[in-house]
Amino acid sequence: MQNNELFSCLCQRCLLEQVQNPASQWTLIENTIPTGLLLLLRLSSLSQDLLPEFANNPITPKYEDIIISKLSPGQGIELEAHAMKGLGKSHAKWSPVCTTWYRMLPKVVLLQEVKDEKVEELVKKCTLIVFDIEYICKGRKRATVARPRLCTLCRECIRGDDWEKHVALRRVKDHFIFIIESAGALPPEVLLTEAIKILEDKCERVIMELT
Repeated sequence: MQNNELFSCLCQRCLLEQVQNPASQWTLIENTIPTGLLLLLRLSSLSQDLLPEFANNPITPKYEDIIISKLSPGQGIELEAHAMKGLGKSHAKWSPVCTTWYRMLPKVVLLQEVKDEKVEELVKKCTLIVFDIEYICKGRKRATVARPRLCTLCRECIRGDDWEKHVALRRVKDHFIFIIESAGALPPEVLLTEAIKILEDKCERVIMELT
């Protein structure tokens, strides 16, 4: 076994139990196998009882009620589970990230004030509710950019009727929005921090090679 490997096992059988109720002579016992029955035998080559960091806090499944399998009478299940820690650059199965992407912060600018009857038209053009209505004096109203961050730059708001003269869609070139989806092993904020550390190490190695 490697130094970064967990070894667990499970051995269960589905049995029949006779009951006193004559209406139902038999009932199933132990037919559902949950994750709580997994037994951790070793951490690497040692028992976790011998390691001080796990003596009082043993490694167990986070959720013990997840069903692994359901068995019929007479069926059994025996399994060995090996959990290994690795790096995503070695194999994709160790990558803690599902999807990561970025985009520039959108900037929606009203070149001219949009007032009165055109306000409702502009608000209806955007399905993401980027624009809002501001009511001014004497029942008049005008459009405002309320939620520019939601804009996807689909350009729907500037189609037709010279709307390009009223609305401009731009990007803030020095402001990036990163989206990180975790596979569950690590929270997104930890993934970002660790990725920055790795990037710093790579930059330092390049600098050392150049000097």
